[in-house]
Amino acid sequence: MAEGAVAATCSNGHQSEWEDYCSVCGESLSGTSESSEAPVPEASEVAEAALSCPNCSEVYAAGDIFCENCGYDFLSGTLPDEVAPATEPAAATTGGTATISVDLAFFERMQFAGVEPPADIPEPVTLDLPPTDVLIGRHSESRGTFPEIDLASIFGEDSPATDPAVSSSHCRLHRGASGWTITDLDSTNGTFLADSTDPLTPGRPMSLMPGTAIYVGAWTRIELG
Repeated sequence: MAEGAVAATCSNGHQSEWEDYCSVCGESLSGTSESSEAPVPEASEVAEAALSCPNCSEVYAAGDIFCENCGYDFLSGTLPDEVAPATEPAAATTGGTATISVDLAFFERMQFAGVEPPADIPEPVTLDLPPTDVLIGRHSESRGTFPEIDLASIFGEDSPATDPAVSSSHCRLHRGASGWTITDLDSTNGTFLADSTDPLTPGRPMSLMPGTAIYVGAWTRIELG
């Protein structure tokens, strides 16, 4: 038999050049004919394999940006930075604070159409943040979305200051060894930093300088402390 010719296929799916034993894995080919073929996977198996995290093999849904199990970023192909060990036990329980306020100057600058700003501006709200990852958005039981900064209820469930232009999963903050980064999660109306009128590129982490204002929705300003 010519070198490289296929004599049979073993039960492991290898194309063997020998007829008695698999030339790849050594498995006996007794009873294996030349017409033997590797089992064809079901369509569902192929789909599942295509949606497995390349880092930990956790299955994820189409459209997900981060692996829920290990935090692998499917868009950038990177893992989150490891958080340096805290020198004090209390340091591991907080990531600082975030102050949320209504900024009508941002609303005017972006010229949102079809949205009316609140007539009464509430006092800013300051929240304690978890140490590493913070989802910013609006809670949605149907989607299973419960962000750490929930802009659907930050000023009260029925407050006129609730921003209607915020997506359920709008953007994500991540704190690594070099500080905070922010990633827009393909939100409907974009995520903006400081005075820029250009939104962040979805899926691309951007470093946050201390004191930089984050703008989401039609009038929501977030500043880390």
